[in-house]
Amino acid sequence: MSDARILDRGYRRYDGPRLGVGATVRSLAVQTTQRALGLRRSAWSKIIPFGTVAIAYLPAIVFVGASVFFGDAIARAGGIRLPSYGQYYGFVSAAIFVFAAFVAPEVLCTDRKTGMLGLYFASPLTRSTYLLGKLLAVLGVLALVTLGPPLFMLIAYTVNGRGPDGFVEWITVLGRM
Repeated sequence: MSDARILDRGYRRYDGPRLGVGATVRSLAVQTTQRALGLRRSAWSKIIPFGTVAIAYLPAIVFVGASVFFGDAIARAGGIRLPSYGQYYGFVSAAIFVFAAFVAPEVLCTDRKTGMLGLYFASPLTRSTYLLGKLLAVLGVLALVTLGPPLFMLIAYTVNGRGPDGFVEWITVLGRM
C-alpha cells in the first residue's frame, strides 16, 4: 500500500486581504510587462525584447558619446550636427516597429492559448479592466523603446552642458518629446 492520505476536504474561504480591482489591474499589468520582456522565462524569450531595446538605445549612446568626446570639434565643423530629439526616431523606427510587432501579439494572444483568459475573468476583472491592464503594460513597454532613448539623451546632454538651459526650458523639451 502507498502512504498517500487525504488530509483536508472541501473548500475554504479566502481570508487574506482583498485589495480590489485596482490591485488586480496593476498585478495584471506587471505580469504582462514581465511576459512581454521575457522576464522569468527562458533565455530565448529574452532575445527579441532586449535586442530591440538595445538597438533603440544604441544610437542615443553613440550620439551622447560623440557629444562628450567630440563636442567642441562638432560645433566648429559647422556642417555636422547631432540629431534633435525628434529626428532621433528616424534612426530607431525599425526597432520600434519590430518591438511593437512582437509585443502586442505576445501580450494578448498567449492568454487565450494557455487558457488563462477564463482564470482572469474569474477574478474581479471585467473585459474593460482586463484590457486596461494589458494596455498599461503595452504602453509601459513601448515607452521603454520610444521615450527612453530621447529621455536618456536629454539627461546626458544636460549633464554634459549641451542640453536646454534652465529648468523651464528643460521641462518644455521634455513635454515636446
